[in-house]
Amino acid sequence: MDEELLLARIIAGFEGGGGDDESHYHELVADLKSLLDTDDDEILDRFYVSLSSTASSFLRCFSAAMDSPVESGRLAILASEAYLSLLLSTNCPVFTFFSPVAFLSLLGSIRRYLKPRRREDSGAAASSQGNKKKRRRGGGSRKNARNPGREDGDETEEGGFDAKLVFRVLERLGSVLGFVHLDRFPDSLKSLVQTVSEIPLLALEHSGVLNYDRLMEMCGRILGGVLSSDSR
Repeated sequence: MDEELLLARIIAGFEGGGGDDESHYHELVADLKSLLDTDDDEILDRFYVSLSSTASSFLRCFSAAMDSPVESGRLAILASEAYLSLLLSTNCPVFTFFSPVAFLSLLGSIRRYLKPRRREDSGAAASSQGNKKKRRRGGGSRKNARNPGREDGDETEEGGFDAKLVFRVLERLGSVLGFVHLDRFPDSLKSLVQTVSEIPLLALEHSGVLNYDRLMEMCGRILGGVLSSDSR
């Protein structure tokens, strides 16, 4: 899609609000991801300028997407990934787009995504995933070659759960916390510590499809970073 059109769609998307229409949030999240993937400094700078006066509206809309309960939390976790990617993008005015409210929505999306799924939903999704696995057989080696040493389990999805998505979100979260210091936001810091401490327990249900040692290491690194920063 043309970058100018992407920019216009994103601005129109959050200015128009989304209400309870999940398709609106899906489109907004997908468009933001596509814009960030262009890695075009000029278009991204124009995006930041366009949003600078309406950042609060953008944050309200994205917080609503991260609060979404639909699809067993998948829309919400995808919105969180896009939000973190925005904060990490080139020349992003981080403190224009960082919001304690949005950050709490982000943490909530992680918790909801890791929560146990209803048995009937998991069974239907697992059946669908089994069909996908048959179609992809023999085609996964190229992905693994790009990430040597990655051992998320035999499959990256089970019952609709995507372990790779969880790791991407946690990696981006850790990177953002390298320059956003939560000592100024005690409620956000408290919620972060509580959420990251709970992640290994919440993830037990999915231990067959993710690298649990890697998950523990990432959670420990995030906690160690924020707690050492808070003590200075």
